[in-house]
Parts: sequence; structure tokens; C-alpha cells
Amino acid sequence: MRIVVDWELCDGQGSCAAIAPEIFEVTVADQVHVRQPEPPEAAHGLVAEAVRNCPKAALRLEQGS
Repeated sequence: MRIVVDWELCDGQGSCAAIAPEIFEVTVADQVHVRQPEPPEAAHGLVAEAVRNCPKAALRLEQGS
């Protein structure tokens, strides 16, 4: 699983970071930073929830390399 961010849609609201703070964080510039672009399998459920709950639909998941 790989996390992809559409930077044109993302406005740094941080709902992803609230759901999965070990994977996402919001910087002081109000931008989302993906800490683990290819998260461990144990985090896949939280990552999927964060993607579903993005208010701008700026996150998507792709199959990892």
C-alpha cells in the first residue's frame, strides 16, 4: 500500500493526522506530511479510514511497489 496525496486538493485540514498521527502530520505551514508513504500492514486499517475521511478527497491508496 502506498499513500498518494493530490497536493492541488489538500488544504492541510489534518483529519488524516487526527486519525493516524503515526502516518500523517500537519506542519507549521499547514501542509500535510506523510511520515510513512508505504505504511506497515498493521496500520492499513487506520490509513484506509484516514483516506475515506479526507474532506477534500485529496488522499488515495495505490498498491505498493
